[in-house]
Amino acid sequence: MKFVFNITAILCILSAVLPTTGVFAQQGAGKLVTVAGRIIHSGDSTPKVVKVNFFHPLKSYNKSARLDENSAFRVQEEMIFSQNMTVQFGDFFIYLYVQPGDSVHLTIDASKLTKGNFDWLIITGDQAAFSSQLNNCVNYLYKLPHPKYDFTASSENMLQQVKKSYSSYMEALEKYAHLNALDPAVTEWARCDIRYLISNQINDYVDINKISFPSQQERIRLFTHAFFDTHNTANFRSAMFSYHLANYAYMITRSDTAVARSLKESRLRDAFKQGVSILLKEPATPCRDLMIYRFISSLTDKEPALLDSLGNLDSIFTKSFYTAYLKDEVTRKQYPVFPNTPLPGVSYLTSRGETEPLPAQDLFSYLTGKYPGKVIYIDVYATWCGPCRAEFRQTPALHSAFEKKEVVFVNLCLESDSAAWNKMIKEQNLDGENYFLDGDAGHLFMGTYGLPGYPSYILVNKDGKIVTIRAPRPSEGGRTVSAIASLMKDGKK
Repeated sequence: MKFVFNITAILCILSAVLPTTGVFAQQGAGKLVTVAGRIIHSGDSTPKVVKVNFFHPLKSYNKSARLDENSAFRVQEEMIFSQNMTVQFGDFFIYLYVQPGDSVHLTIDASKLTKGNFDWLIITGDQAAFSSQLNNCVNYLYKLPHPKYDFTASSENMLQQVKKSYSSYMEALEKYAHLNALDPAVTEWARCDIRYLISNQINDYVDINKISFPSQQERIRLFTHAFFDTHNTANFRSAMFSYHLANYAYMITRSDTAVARSLKESRLRDAFKQGVSILLKEPATPCRDLMIYRFISSLTDKEPALLDSLGNLDSIFTKSFYTAYLKDEVTRKQYPVFPNTPLPGVSYLTSRGETEPLPAQDLFSYLTGKYPGKVIYIDVYATWCGPCRAEFRQTPALHSAFEKKEVVFVNLCLESDSAAWNKMIKEQNLDGENYFLDGDAGHLFMGTYGLPGYPSYILVNKDGKIVTIRAPRPSEGGRTVSAIASLMKDGKK
């Protein structure tokens, strides 16, 4: 899976400052980071859920928390790197920088949310001064005009475009830093972060499926240029750097004909051997570790049990904790267990085209009760998500494969405008059962079920059990049909 974001999604990935103690935690078990907060002067329309993304490079999911009776929340995550993270409250993003072991407290004044410059926010605790400056800085930088790139250009020409774009960002940053007396550490962090924002902006310059092999290799080499500083571990201070590494790993493995053939034929062990051999040619750094980790994780997404057949992985990583994280991740994939979570704010589109609110209840209990004895394939999407819309073009064929069979296709729209939801259903002709989750419900859903982003696909068997939150996409064709058909056969994975 390539890691592609539009500028709206990128706003969820914004970050913070360069710590004086360095980027890495002790290279072993991480340390817990605690983010707590309280909402003051709240009203009936004030959001009741916060979504927290630590951007842990080895855990591709968000966390969320419902406010308690005191309008307070508390979320923790083990962190291994000093890096940026975000807290989302309604439509607002709070940008923090944390070191492993940090504790941060937020006070949010709901009566001042309409005011600019984060006047509604007070940050206390570790890195508070840095994070307080950071919010306005990144809010300014990420709203600058989006640069346009010519994706038909040669790699040499594209490099010049990249450098020109970076220079424009740096000119704006220097002006901002001077006018706002920006801490030099914040400025240094921003220089790093913008570099990998640009990497993401030109992600599609290497389209494995649309350009010839020689062109692929020429374009991939652009991402190894000194400008991107790909093996400098100090760059982990920006969460965008992890996405740069993941994209690069995708490029150099999927452009290999042996890996591509093995994946197409579902020979995942062969794909593992060839892909890892390619990645091991990179310098032996934590950057390479992350690339290998992401590659193996993409294979276990398809077949979690694969990990058991790969033997001792410690020898391919420079640090053994990567293997431990892989095992933990696979356990989540193989044996997903989730708490009963009542969700207020869920609506259903009836066959008459009318929107009806549902009572607050656990959504999966509701779905399995409504469609007993049926396999349920759930598409989790947002209206602004480009890859989601691309997948919708593949869904008619998937639906046709199970016409008049005991399969229900459910579409869940999250983090979107309700009018845009209704419009998309009509324009995309979205067949199946259509549900809309409001802001709080969407944030709580994503955090409760540990979804990595949009689109996500979930499979529920005939017994009403979630068997995977990483189901194959409609565009994966035969693999998706097989995954659904196997559950129709016996109700079990």
